[in-house]
Amino acid sequence: MYTGSELALIYNDMSVLENHHLAVAFSLLQRPGCDVLAEFPPKQRQLVRRIVIDMVSNNNCRLLVAELFRSPTRRLRMTSRKT
Repeated sequence: MYTGSELALIYNDMSVLENHHLAVAFSLLQRPGCDVLAEFPPKQRQLVRRIVIDMVSNNNCRLLVAELFRSPTRRLRMTSRKT
């Protein structure tokens, strides 16, 4: 939907709120003390980012559930931390 808003211009009228919320969420992770993924290795951080973007962009609960339950071992690898 075209609104002519500043955000619509920034995101080319494509999934404006979804893209804005993703940008804000990931920019918050850049703040000191806010990066809940700080201890994740770079590959896991990239994977989490991709999954979050895919889930928000797809905006489809069926796809969200399928992704979450597709690979339990993948989720375990994502959440494990080296100590």
